[in-house]
Amino acid sequence: MFERIKRLDPERGAALHEAMQQFTPKLVVNQVRSGADADIGQHVAMAARNYFGLDVQCVGYLHYDDSVWRAVRKRRAFLMEYPVSTLAGSLRGIVSKLLTTA
Repeated sequence: MFERIKRLDPERGAALHEAMQQFTPKLVVNQVRSGADADIGQHVAMAARNYFGLDVQCVGYLHYDDSVWRAVRKRRAFLMEYPVSTLAGSLRGIVSKLLTTA
């Protein structure tokens, strides 16, 4: 992909390649119900690396939790309604990880 862009416009192609080298998106898998669901993050990261040359980092996953649905039905923020739930703790852990790797 980069080679074609570099041929069309070498300067912009080089700038795009450099920007893509510095671009490291983070991935969180949501509503995990099984170990196979949790593995999806690593599979997506591998596909992004193989097909697009992107270094995607899977920073974690969040289990499915009915309390999210209940909070939505109440029109309340999940973390305000269920601040001590397991899911809230997992979310805080992922946010902490993101903040320390930024």
